[in-house]
Amino acid sequence: MRKVLYYGYNGPANTLGTDDRAHVLTAIAASDAKIGVEATYVKEKYNEFYRSIMNNPGQYPMPPSNFKVYYAIPVSSAMQTLVFYEMEKNGYVTADKISADTSITEGNTCYSLEGAEYGIYADAALSEASRVGTLRTNQYGKTNTVELSPGTYYARETVAPKGYEKSAEIHSFTVISEQTTTLHLTNIPKTRDIDVLLRKIDAETELSKPQGQASLKGARFQVQFYPDLWENDLKPVGMDIGPTRTWVFETDEEGVVRMQEMYQVKGDDLFHKFPLGTLIIQEIQASEGYLINEETFIRQITEEGIGEELIVKETYIDPVPMQIELPKTGSRARLFMSLAGAILCSNYIYLTMKKKRRN
Repeated sequence: MRKVLYYGYNGPANTLGTDDRAHVLTAIAASDAKIGVEATYVKEKYNEFYRSIMNNPGQYPMPPSNFKVYYAIPVSSAMQTLVFYEMEKNGYVTADKISADTSITEGNTCYSLEGAEYGIYADAALSEASRVGTLRTNQYGKTNTVELSPGTYYARETVAPKGYEKSAEIHSFTVISEQTTTLHLTNIPKTRDIDVLLRKIDAETELSKPQGQASLKGARFQVQFYPDLWENDLKPVGMDIGPTRTWVFETDEEGVVRMQEMYQVKGDDLFHKFPLGTLIIQEIQASEGYLINEETFIRQITEEGIGEELIVKETYIDPVPMQIELPKTGSRARLFMSLAGAILCSNYIYLTMKKKRRN
């Protein structure tokens, strides 16, 4: 019956025309569809439509869901049943997307809500043939609006936004005539686990074993997290951005720093999982028997991870006694000035004092 009225006289997809014969044929087809009896004779050019729609209605696509057909049932057998249709106006769907963890994505340029795409499907199987539209997010996580006929639809993310995991959730929703349905969507930000942050080795032996009485334990490193991806050879000094978290870690006996509380000396709370961004690492205190490594290390935390383990080479101080000749008559201030630039070996400086012979 829906197909008779949709493709017949005065229907939204009229295939018969608008003359009187088209009107009569549609009435006959509607009557036969209701009572289930086929007419024995239909005239000439209308025969093909009548026979096909009555005997093979499957060749006609199903009318859209907003095409509604109603029966007016009489209260008396002396009255005739009527049939009529109503084309409901379309409705709309839009969406807004937020981060599932704004504590790590807020202000971090590694994450963006822009560019996510959701396919809109008319069947739960999400076949491409049933796709009726696409929602795309802007930088604020808001999408465009898609106009649809009233009914039930399904949405699934096909493209994830920058820095986020693609959602596998299927969202079922209903479109109502002349109303807008808003989908509320979330994405989980990508994070990475970091265990060993760095490992100290002796620069001369290239081993994780100290020389002599020196130690790899006790070196302190300041680590700063920046919510952006800096190039490996770029130190963000003087730029209008600062670290969001700063920590100080101390190496263990093997010269290792792990991103764990037991290695942390001071600083902000640690991340449970590290967001994407950049780590700036600097040694601020050398371990016993070694010089401070003054290099600034930059490590990116990307979607692929943090890369190779950071190896920090330490220069060993050979504790050979030093001989410094100073004038006997020198003041204490001059003595300290004469020692400027001297290297401390195990916290001691060995001095040899000589008397200067008078003429």
